[in-house]
Amino acid sequence: MDYPLVLPGPELGVRELLDTVLLRCCNNVQVMAETDSFELMRGLLADAQSIGFQVKIGAASDEDHNNLVSTPISRPDLPFAALFSVARQNLIRGSG
Repeated sequence: MDYPLVLPGPELGVRELLDTVLLRCCNNVQVMAETDSFELMRGLLADAQSIGFQVKIGAASDEDHNNLVSTPISRPDLPFAALFSVARQNLIRGSG
């Protein structure tokens, strides 16, 4: 991973899903923060050069944080879930 992660806490169901995928595909993962609060996660992502993962209901909308972008993730090895990566707009746009 090129950027540190802001992850949901281990108590949230989406975390188990993420841990499974991250163990399979990533050797070096740097976790910047873990939180059970989607609002705190969005705040951390808005202020840092990091990437987070949330389910659709927790993903940032334009009205909430206009400097965040949410991107749906589609992977064949993930069980059906509306999973999104979330990061600052310039972080995503600058990478590609």
